[in-house]
Amino acid sequence: MKIGELIIKLQDIKDKSKPIYFTGLFGEIYPINKDDYGSWRGDYAEFYLGYKALEDNEKFMNTQELIDLLKSCIGKKFDGYKGGIFVMDADTQLFVSKASHADEVSIIEIHDFSKTEWSNSIHLVLGKVEYHPRFVNDLKWQKQLIELGILKEDE
Repeated sequence: MKIGELIIKLQDIKDKSKPIYFTGLFGEIYPINKDDYGSWRGDYAEFYLGYKALEDNEKFMNTQELIDLLKSCIGKKFDGYKGGIFVMDADTQLFVSKASHADEVSIIEIHDFSKTEWSNSIHLVLGKVEYHPRFVNDLKWQKQLIELGILKEDE
């Protein structure tokens, strides 16, 4: 899922005060780590959101807080894991990982359980994804790289 896509989907949720967290494929719950996000180690031009272990009396980030965090990252410069500066945009792929990892895991579904009796929260369901660099076979990007002198027309 891309940053902009997630923002749009989260904005459709009516009650944005509900807690939001990651749910693994086997029902594990992972709170979003609001202090762990930035340039993804797998490709520094992509974005990651971190998670942490579930603790007793955990206060989950709410949906509006996540929307605000994601919006604040658009246009923001992040340092790459081993250097370089990368600007995130709405089209940037979003991964769920830790700062020192390159997990190919992303949000694959959003479940709004705020209307059910058994749960009063929003679940971001995680799944394994295959990473494809943005520049591969993308004529728009190739044209921009040629204009910048980074690629030659025959590459």
